[in-house]
Amino acid sequence: MISSVPPLDFSTSIEPTFSFLEKVEEPVPSSTRLLPASIFNSETCTSKGYHQIDAKSGEHEIYYELHGSGPHRILLITGLNNTSFAWVKQVEHFASDPRYSVLVFDPRGAGNSSSPEGRFTTSNMAQDASSLLAHLGWVGEREIHVVGVSLGGMVALELAFQKPTHLASLTICVSSSGHVFPLQNLPPWKGIKTIAQLIWTKPLEEKIRMLVEMQYPSKWLNEIDPHSNRTNFETTVEEYHHRLNLTRPQPLRSNLSQSLAALTHHVSPSRLRLINEQVPKIVVLTGDEDSLVRIGESARLVKEGLTRAEAVVWEGTGHAIQLQRPKWFNALLERVFEEGRGSSRFVVSPLFRSPSVRFCSPS
Repeated sequence: MISSVPPLDFSTSIEPTFSFLEKVEEPVPSSTRLLPASIFNSETCTSKGYHQIDAKSGEHEIYYELHGSGPHRILLITGLNNTSFAWVKQVEHFASDPRYSVLVFDPRGAGNSSSPEGRFTTSNMAQDASSLLAHLGWVGEREIHVVGVSLGGMVALELAFQKPTHLASLTICVSSSGHVFPLQNLPPWKGIKTIAQLIWTKPLEEKIRMLVEMQYPSKWLNEIDPHSNRTNFETTVEEYHHRLNLTRPQPLRSNLSQSLAALTHHVSPSRLRLINEQVPKIVVLTGDEDSLVRIGESARLVKEGLTRAEAVVWEGTGHAIQLQRPKWFNALLERVFEEGRGSSRFVVSPLFRSPSVRFCSPS
């Protein structure tokens, strides 16, 4: 419990991305509107805009931002009913390094991207990403480092299956290969309970509290952030509030469509084995206090097909792994990218290992 944290005052009543009940109109066509405000540093942005997609699942637009201009290309894929803003700490880190270019985008039905009429699947969400990569000319062999978190990890698996020779590395975070039966894809009870409560919770500050408590361990939330001398809970709530102030509320239909994509997601062992054979460097990362994806799903990914993957569990870490542990996360990715670039051979790693000193204090 985090009852020791005093209530925070919020002066803005904007509904967040996670609003289930708000009726929201689709974005105006890109030709008649200005580009939206962004949480990212404008000085590192080299391109931003809307990519038009005319797919079998329906016509729609994907909003994207490209930061940095280095030769090593990173694609970051965000999670369920979330936007590219969830990668703020990774874009800040890698875009400031002249070695990297970082591409982020809002998935169909979230943020500034529009929503097609047809059914959402992790496969057609991966096709969106593939179309965006082609639009930007990111089509070279072994040139892209793909990182996906939660639903984004599921989409990343589908992308790796569709375009395996394009990837230099694949990092799957707090995610799953899914199951044949959708009910097996439901989150643990704490996640189900919180998601259900969010549907009927209207005040913004209460929604944010619930989201934070669901995605981060309570022990970590009560710890003091040495940089601000406040609790991690207080600083995290402020970060969420800042992000949501710049986020277009999500339509109910889009929210449900993304949720259905997660529930029906399944990458078979045979498809996992193909990814395992063709992608040079693979990492499966999870936290041991994840309330939305069971830790056993990461082990199953490795056991059922990604047998070459380096699998890592971080203690005291929840679902929002890239936000809770940004230094560990960015240091891990730097190593993965380096190994993926130079990997003409495949490296077999142990099934699981706790974070070592270099993750706690990356050099």
